[in-house]
Amino acid sequence: VGKEQEDDANERDNILSSIQVVLDAYPRATEARDSDRQTALFRYCRIVKDMATPTRRCVDLLGSIFLANPSAVEMTCAGGASPVNSLVEECVLVRRLQVAFQRFCIEKLRIVVQGIRDGRALRPLCGVSGWRFHREELSITHPHLCIFFLLFDESREGDVNNDVEARVDHKPKLDLSRQVIPGWTILEILADFDSTESSTVLLQIVQDQRKLLKSPTSAIKVSLESDHFRVSTSFISLRPVQEAVLMKVADRAKLSKTCPELKRWGQEYGRFLRRYRVEAAPKHISETCLVVFATETREDTTDGRLYEAPVALKFMHSETAFHREIEKRRATIADFVMPIRAVYTTRPHIEVSCDHIPESHLGIVGMHEELAEHLALETTTTSSQDFTFMLVMERGAGVDLHDVINHRNIAGRDVLGVVSIALEIARILQFLNETCQVIHGDVKARNFVALGSGVMGFRAVDLDNAASIAECEKAGQKRTSSGYLPPEMAAVEVFRRSGASSEEASGPT
Repeated sequence: VGKEQEDDANERDNILSSIQVVLDAYPRATEARDSDRQTALFRYCRIVKDMATPTRRCVDLLGSIFLANPSAVEMTCAGGASPVNSLVEECVLVRRLQVAFQRFCIEKLRIVVQGIRDGRALRPLCGVSGWRFHREELSITHPHLCIFFLLFDESREGDVNNDVEARVDHKPKLDLSRQVIPGWTILEILADFDSTESSTVLLQIVQDQRKLLKSPTSAIKVSLESDHFRVSTSFISLRPVQEAVLMKVADRAKLSKTCPELKRWGQEYGRFLRRYRVEAAPKHISETCLVVFATETREDTTDGRLYEAPVALKFMHSETAFHREIEKRRATIADFVMPIRAVYTTRPHIEVSCDHIPESHLGIVGMHEELAEHLALETTTTSSQDFTFMLVMERGAGVDLHDVINHRNIAGRDVLGVVSIALEIARILQFLNETCQVIHGDVKARNFVALGSGVMGFRAVDLDNAASIAECEKAGQKRTSSGYLPPEMAAVEVFRRSGASSEEASGPT
C-alpha cells in the first residue's frame, strides 16, 4: 500500500481486502520477518504513519494484524525501532489535537498499547523537551498529554461526538484504579516515567488534588509551565482511587531520581508522622502503653539504596515512665538492651536529656488521632487520655520470648535450646544489675525480644518500671504483670486486690 495507491481509493481498498483475506487464511504469516528484521506489524505501522489520509479501514486492519501476532508490538527491527515506538513517534510529531483525530493517531496507538509489558514506550507523550512555540502559542492545550490520557478513555461510544472539533473539547473519563496495562495503573505508569514533566503531572494529581481522588466523577486538571510556555489538559476521574493503588504509586515515586519533591511524597505518603508505615493490628495493648509494628524507609550508606527497615513504636501516657525508659538506657549497650532510635512527644519541652538518642522530636500535634486513623481504632482504645509520648525502637525478628515459648514448641523437647535462652536472659539481667546498676523491674517473657530465628539472641525491652540500684531508687513504681512477680511482691499485690483494711493486715497471717 504505497503512496501511488493512495490516490485511488478503490485500489487501496482492494489491497487492504487482500491482506485481510491472507490474515484470515493464515494468521501466522504475520510472524515472518524481512531482510531488515521488520515484522508485518512494524511495516504496516510505518505505512499507515506515512499515509496522507489514513481511513478507518486502515485502522481496522491494523487491529487484525495486531491480534494475529500481539507479541510483535515491542519487537525491534535492525534499526532498533518497534511498532509501538513508531506510533508514539507519530503522536509526538503532532502539534494540534485536531490532526491527531484526523489521522487516527490515538486509535492506532490504543490498539498496540494492549500488547506492551509496561508503559515506558509512552514516556515521550509526557515530555515537552525540544518544543518551540511562537509567541501566540504560549498558552495552548498540550496534545501529548491529551493523547496520553485519551489512550485510556473509558467514555462510551455514544458519549463522544464524531465531529473533530467536538472531540478536541472532550474530557477523557479514566478509572485511575484500573490496570490499563497488565500490572500497571495510569498513576503507576506516570511514576515509572520518572521525567521532570511526568513527575510534575503526577504531583499535581496525587498531592495538589488528593481530595478529588477520593470522590467519584472529579475533574482533575494538570499543567506544565516554564518561562516560555504553559500547556494544560484535564480529565474526569470516574471512581475514588483505591488506597492500595496510591500506596503502590508511592512505592514507585520514592525511587524517583529526577524529582526530589516526588521522592519525598513517595517516602511520606500513607505513613504515620509522614515516616512510619504501621501495621493495621497492634502488637500489644495495655493500660499503660500501646505497641505497634511499622517500617521506615532508610538509605543504605554504601550504595544509596532505599530499603524498608522494621521498627517497633511504643506509645505511652505516663511522663515518669517515659523518663525512666530514656534514663535507664543511658548506661546500657545494644548487645543487651534494645536501643531507642527516636523519641516523639506532643509536649514542646521535656525535662529529660535525650543526648544519647539519635533523634528527638518535640511538640508533635495530633499524634494520637493520626495513629487512630492508621490503625482504624477508636481514640479511646487504651485510655481516655491522648498518647503523649512515643519511642521508636528496632523490632528485631518481630517475636518475643512469649511467642517463642507458645509457638516454637521448645518446652520439654529442646533442652539445649531452653538452656541457651535461659543463659541469654540471665546474662542480660546480670549486665543490667552489675554493670548498669539497674533493676529491670518487669521481667517477663514479653519483655525479651528475639533478634532472629534458629539460634536466637535476645534483647531486653520495656524499662519503664526500672529502678537504679546505685541511687537506691524505689522499685515497683508501675504495676507489673502479676504472673511474673516474686513471692514477696505477689503477697503485696494479693493484699492490694483483696481490698483488706490496714487493721486486718496488721494481724497474724
